[in-house]
Amino acid sequence: PGISVHQLGNGSYRVRIGKKFTRTLPITKDFSVVEGPQGCRGWIAEQIRDTGALREMQLTSRQLAQAKDAFHRLGDIPLPDVVKYYFDSGPGGRKVTKIEDAIKIYQAHHKKAGSSEDYVKAQVISLNVLSETAGNLALARFTAEFLDKWFEKTKADRKWGDINTFNYVRDLKMFFRFCTGRDLIPRNPFDDHIFVWVKALRKRLKKKSEKVTVYTTQEAKQLLEAAMANPELDLLAWFATTFFSGIRVDEMPKMTWDRFRWDDKIISLPKEVVAKGGQPRHIEFTDAFTSWIKKIPGVRKKEGPLVSMRNWRHRIDKAHEIAKVPKKRNALRHTFASNYYVKTGDAKATREKLGQETDEVLFRHYISLIEKKDAEAFWALRPG
Repeated sequence: PGISVHQLGNGSYRVRIGKKFTRTLPITKDFSVVEGPQGCRGWIAEQIRDTGALREMQLTSRQLAQAKDAFHRLGDIPLPDVVKYYFDSGPGGRKVTKIEDAIKIYQAHHKKAGSSEDYVKAQVISLNVLSETAGNLALARFTAEFLDKWFEKTKADRKWGDINTFNYVRDLKMFFRFCTGRDLIPRNPFDDHIFVWVKALRKRLKKKSEKVTVYTTQEAKQLLEAAMANPELDLLAWFATTFFSGIRVDEMPKMTWDRFRWDDKIISLPKEVVAKGGQPRHIEFTDAFTSWIKKIPGVRKKEGPLVSMRNWRHRIDKAHEIAKVPKKRNALRHTFASNYYVKTGDAKATREKLGQETDEVLFRHYISLIEKKDAEAFWALRPG
């Protein structure tokens, strides 16, 4: 299938091996005879043998052509030696840079550029996962094929969900783009077409984000109790504040303890704290919030950041694991908004708590259908 022989006007024969057979561009060749090793059939048999071997090697026709050319130019020099030299001795005359050194250069660049300390730490954590699992290899070793296989294995080993996987793709892509700009590697491996699965992942996440998800009252209780029982995670303030005040996750890293006005029972969010174009606002303490936040020893005298962002992603995952609750995208703020609206029936008051301007945004993105009895149980949550 995919092979044809035609007799030409001059009496010779033209063999055409089509794309159906080669899986790439068609191949044509002219012969004076059909039979025999020097004729059409002999050449066709030779192509079939080569293509069969090619398929067993799992190489494309383009890769086979490149290998043939490389062997011709190398002569007696073994191909593995050349590949090793390319990776370890600097492709194209570049100085060899190992990934751990590149991470330090990347970290220093962000610090000099004024990036926040928490952002830099989060980036380095992602990159360290790659260097620790793959090894301190030369940057040139991290080809598209290498990274594609690394993602497949690491995702399975570490049980990454879609969000974690996409976050690592984003962080590594930015890192290798930086390395390309600094001429540490010839090109960003993420520019290769091999990462078409990332587009499907992005679409899947976008579809998920369009659906409002919330934590049930029981799930919220389990997360709060897990945070309280494991103070080393430093997450009780995180869950108490996001569940019972509606502060955005993006606003939490900017929150400091002096934003809590204990005597006035108000959380103050000025312009420099709010995210995503939200509105500056004051949020009154709820009884639920007060009951959980006061379980933090010496809470009224605390200073500095509300929650440390060091290894934040890992700590959040650990809290969900201890609580035996599945992690849900954007669900903390959604849970507050949905329960607050059901409790009050007041869209305007709910918007003011969230810093939203219109009812359309509120109902499209934040309100889930929660029964009144569930909302009552949510606001009645107290430490055991």
